[in-house]
Amino acid sequence: VPLTFLPTTLKWDFSAAPNISPATTIGPLNSPTPTQTKTVNGQTLNYFSPNQTFTFARSNSSALRDTIKLYTTSSTPDGCGSTDQVYSIPVTVKDAPTASFTLSNAGCVTDAVQLTDNSSGGNGILVRWLWDFADGTMADLTTASIPAKTYSSAGSGSYDIKLKVVSDIGCASTQAVQTVKISTKPIASFTTPGITCVNDNISFTDASTIQVGSIGKWTWNLDNGGAAIVNTSNAAQAATYTSYGTKNATLQVESSTGCKSDVYTKPQFSVNPTPEVGFVLPEICLSDASAPFTDTSKIVDGSQAQFTYLWNFNVGTPAVSPGPNTVSSTAKNPAVKYNKAANYQVSLKVTSKDGCAATLTQPFTVNGANPTAIYQVQKINGLCSNDSVRIINNSIVDFGNVTRLDIYWDFANAPSVKIPDENPYIGKSYALRYPDFQTPASKNYTIRLVAFSGNVATCTNGVNTAVVVNRSPKVGFTTLPGICNESSPRQITQTSFDAQVPGTFAYTGTGVNSTGLYNPQSTTAGTYPIKYLYTSNTGCRDSAIKNITVWPSPVAQWGVSSPLCQRNDISFTDSSVANYSNITQRIWNYDDGTAVVTKTSGASYTRQFAIAKTNNISLQVFTDSGCRSTVNVQAIPIHYLPKPAFVLPTICLPDGKGQFTNQSTIDDGSDGLFSYLWAFNDPTDPTPSTLKEPVHKYAALGPYPVQLKITSKDGCMDSLTKLLNTIYPQPKANFTIIPTDICLGDSAHFKDLGNGISSAAASWVWDLAGGNSSTVQNPAKKFTDSGSFGIVYYFYNGQGCVSDTVTKSIIVYPYPKLTLIHSTKVLEGGIIAIKPIFVYGTDLKYLWTPALYLDSDTASVPKSTPAEDITYKLTLTGKGNCSVSDTIFIKVLKTPDVPNVFSPNGDGINDTWLIQYLDSYP
Repeated sequence: VPLTFLPTTLKWDFSAAPNISPATTIGPLNSPTPTQTKTVNGQTLNYFSPNQTFTFARSNSSALRDTIKLYTTSSTPDGCGSTDQVYSIPVTVKDAPTASFTLSNAGCVTDAVQLTDNSSGGNGILVRWLWDFADGTMADLTTASIPAKTYSSAGSGSYDIKLKVVSDIGCASTQAVQTVKISTKPIASFTTPGITCVNDNISFTDASTIQVGSIGKWTWNLDNGGAAIVNTSNAAQAATYTSYGTKNATLQVESSTGCKSDVYTKPQFSVNPTPEVGFVLPEICLSDASAPFTDTSKIVDGSQAQFTYLWNFNVGTPAVSPGPNTVSSTAKNPAVKYNKAANYQVSLKVTSKDGCAATLTQPFTVNGANPTAIYQVQKINGLCSNDSVRIINNSIVDFGNVTRLDIYWDFANAPSVKIPDENPYIGKSYALRYPDFQTPASKNYTIRLVAFSGNVATCTNGVNTAVVVNRSPKVGFTTLPGICNESSPRQITQTSFDAQVPGTFAYTGTGVNSTGLYNPQSTTAGTYPIKYLYTSNTGCRDSAIKNITVWPSPVAQWGVSSPLCQRNDISFTDSSVANYSNITQRIWNYDDGTAVVTKTSGASYTRQFAIAKTNNISLQVFTDSGCRSTVNVQAIPIHYLPKPAFVLPTICLPDGKGQFTNQSTIDDGSDGLFSYLWAFNDPTDPTPSTLKEPVHKYAALGPYPVQLKITSKDGCMDSLTKLLNTIYPQPKANFTIIPTDICLGDSAHFKDLGNGISSAAASWVWDLAGGNSSTVQNPAKKFTDSGSFGIVYYFYNGQGCVSDTVTKSIIVYPYPKLTLIHSTKVLEGGIIAIKPIFVYGTDLKYLWTPALYLDSDTASVPKSTPAEDITYKLTLTGKGNCSVSDTIFIKVLKTPDVPNVFSPNGDGINDTWLIQYLDSYP
């Protein structure tokens, strides 16, 4: 509060208004320093310069104002001058406005800073917003809305934005400060190794940069099938790729202020395929000149022609000594001479054109030079022409393995025909079936086996064995026809044999004896192999197997629907199963005195039984293969039907309730176990009833088809429907009152106007109020009391239906009360107001008769100027035209004829004052 006064010496006093207690005194935040302080007459006086500024610590209100008191003194501070108060200043201190704002920024110097003002005006309305953006620019606005701020450079990485607001009463806020941190846009980059191969652990090294600020986040997407990797440090990333080709490995970095770089994709970054190493090991013995190794390596991009190789022919630990003549080679398919029969480890490293390498190590054996051919002929003394001759290899070598076998099965007759085996092992079996023959009795063959431990030309050994092969029998077996499970045994006749080979035969299998008699009843349905075996005198055998099918018997299955009731359709369901082929015939026996029925179809059908009893019903079925079922007999009880019966009620609306009387029976006397279901077919209330004798309420006229369904204890049901047309409408009551308004003591007549609708009225019920009633059709009543009375009326028609109830009001009006003075007097020519002594009533009407001399014949107090005596009658009419009357007689006092002179001289003329009518005056 700046205050300026004329130059003089002033004393300022700061005190609160009287209604502020000392605890809440609102005083200035700072006071000026007095120029002098002096005590005068016990009072401390502070002296100040004329112009002062005071600041208050808090706001107040108009009711709680601070008061500044100004005193003047003499021009010299000697205490002799006046200290009278000359001015008192009440000061209202308003709340200062509050500056507040929020900001948002993406973190980059190029991104606009969005500013949102949240300031409040205190006790005023904000009118100015003073912005300082800390980059040398400011804004003085008269609106809270401000455009987004964009900085031209990142500066030192942050700006302190300041806001001060001013209200319409001139109050300024303190300054609000918010710091926006921004940085330059970082540049993402990374490096990768020079050689990148499938399945290698490839390292990615960050090479990103930023001019102002620091990088706080790294987001890697390495295109290896994994999710993006987000780091808050610049640690290198590693990835493994399972496929080759160009990869879109990317990196995006973000500054600590949230400024994101562009996504960096390393150009021409590829993952190269790794060779698939493979080579073929030679099979050699110590005597072989060299071991040739054959490379089979490949690569998915087809660049195997650019492979480089590194072989090592003795990589075992320890290495074999003496070793081969050559330890290593860079040839694709090298050959090396080994000097010792032993087990070796051979490795091959293959490097692709892109530097991707793989190594394969395989075990390799240099076999000894002296194999021994050994084998054993199985069952050499019982060889048959229709069975394979089997030999078991047991060949060995002095070191290592036998690498190959050549087998000659008929060396004497076909010495050039052999069967080689490149993968032999001890115990391996070889077999050959010679041509089958039935003559001569036997044939001779020579078997030769040659074993190798290395090259075909060296390191070999062979051995021969002579064998005798006997002739074999020859049997035949044609297809066996099927047979039903329930059929009798039959002989198998479908077999044969070659008579050139003597011997014996036998049958084996389920259900057959050795002579071939087959009994299907000894087994279950199914398919069974029957073997026919012929054994020659030399022990050679031939056999044939044929399946015989035992057809399952059909199964007669059937059922009936429930309930099983007489004279009702009973549904028969045939669920018989053929099990094999098709059912063609069904024989039914119903045990009801009718003939047996044969059906060809298994479709469901219905049949009725007239008599209630238990029937033993049976079914047997037959298939087109000749199989038959057993007879399926079931005892089917046929139950009695109930006999529904009921009596319809007579129903009156609107009560609508009707009692239905049940009269249902059943022949077995079990009606006490009936279940009931009533359908009233009432659209307004479709609720059924399960009571024996229900009550149903109808809301409208019929007719309605009422159905009763009776279900017996056995579930047999019958129903009966009757048409309910005995629902009668409610009669309509009505009457008139003659007259509708009467006076006390009068009689009223009541006339029935009711409509019975379905029949005439039969009885009447009147409530004539006041405890009076009547049962006559048209009653009357004399009313001895006034008031409004409700007359209630209803009646019954010929069906006993009660009408609605009608209530009408009759008003009995009381007579007015009237009392007139019976006589009065008036001077001739005078005016008299005729006022009744007592009047009581409502809506009163007055009628004075005759109307002679009256100013109004309908006024409550008329005025009369009678010329002669007259009698007036007042008829007073109240509500209901009830009226009473009374009369008043008015005596007219004639005016005395007073002469203006009289002469009492005895002449007989005016000698005396004779006042005419004087006798009429009291």
